[in-house]
Amino acid sequence: MTAAASETEINLWPYVLQLNVAYVAGIVAYMLVIYLTGWSGNSGVNSGILVAATLLPMQRFVHDHRRALTKRERLRFAVLGLVTSTLLWLAVVALFAALIMGTQGATSLVSGLQYVGPNYLTLMVVVFVLGCIVSFAVLYFMSGILSRIFHKQLTRQPKS
Repeated sequence: MTAAASETEINLWPYVLQLNVAYVAGIVAYMLVIYLTGWSGNSGVNSGILVAATLLPMQRFVHDHRRALTKRERLRFAVLGLVTSTLLWLAVVALFAALIMGTQGATSLVSGLQYVGPNYLTLMVVVFVLGCIVSFAVLYFMSGILSRIFHKQLTRQPKS
């Protein structure tokens, strides 16, 4: 990377932070609905929350820079967003597990995971990796689509 390229690189951390605040708020709301209503939920809801959480940072980026994200920025946003949102998701799930089950319940959950054996743990890892791939794809493609939509709206000429 040259010095000129690094000078023009935009700091995406404020937008990743906005993504994660919206994502955690969505996950917490989703978990509360599941806990209070007994609804079983499904895995597609997480992707929907991620799409909704991408709206604000993309609108903000276009407003701040008057353009859509480049392919390189989309890749950086998706990687940073995936890593940070995955870590936050794990923290929120662990917190909810501790709050709902208490210390004794969390201990029994860990011992239960040890009991299920390597086959189920391998399956859980595979599902987790597939979920990460889907989340990356959602972040990468939706950040591009949404930033182009918001840029088009920003540059649209009013009809006379």
